[in-house]
Amino acid sequence: MPTPSQLRVVFLLLAAIAVGCSADAIRQASGAQPTTGPTTQPSGSVTYQLTDAVPGNDLEQGDWELDMQSQIPFKDRPLYFGQLAIYDTDDKATATIPVIGFKQNDKLMALKIDDPRLVNAGWSYIAAGPTTPEFWGVLDASTDDHQPTVLIAHSTDSGTTLQIASLPKPLPAAVFDSFCMDRKGNGRLSLYVYRDQAKLRQAGYYHYRTADGGKTWSGPEHELDGMLPADDAPDDVSQPPQRPARA
Repeated sequence: MPTPSQLRVVFLLLAAIAVGCSADAIRQASGAQPTTGPTTQPSGSVTYQLTDAVPGNDLEQGDWELDMQSQIPFKDRPLYFGQLAIYDTDDKATATIPVIGFKQNDKLMALKIDDPRLVNAGWSYIAAGPTTPEFWGVLDASTDDHQPTVLIAHSTDSGTTLQIASLPKPLPAAVFDSFCMDRKGNGRLSLYVYRDQAKLRQAGYYHYRTADGGKTWSGPEHELDGMLPADDAPDDVSQPPQRPARA
């Protein structure tokens, strides 16, 4: 039989799920006051139009190769997401430009997201929703370069127009971790700093939160991660012997 304290924990979790990914779901359920703090306006919102797309083959000039990796099957037309990249002799990308595309008369049309705020970046996250013609995406570094900002892509018309705005990173070494948004406009964008990329006190998660559908975001809320993940076992460690098969 669950104790009263156990039942309260279950209630808090269910309340958080019901509210969605709201930053203050657990606090609201427990009766505590929601957190408050300075908000920031995403800077430099730029609008891209799919009507500016060109045949994908036209983008593959010199050493640039086009590679579509993801899709969202919108009702009017599927959208494809990928990148233009230059690869070294070990097939490692040394330069990247994110791309969004669609099919027109059996021909792939592609639009470069050639933004000066991007440093060899790619699509770290793409998801449809929360409404039917909507999608969100996050652009972050796809090579070893440090990306000074994280870019948020948003469309409410199945990708016909795409708005891209940026949020400053707390540290250049911060990398994208996760994103969520509910139908009421409550959302969270989280970055992560690995302890080998910064001082221990700087490691962990940095959460940006919005309550107005991404128009404004809170400053990064630091969640310290003091854990040290286990290393891979060395190759010379023997595996448990297999039992002989039964006759």
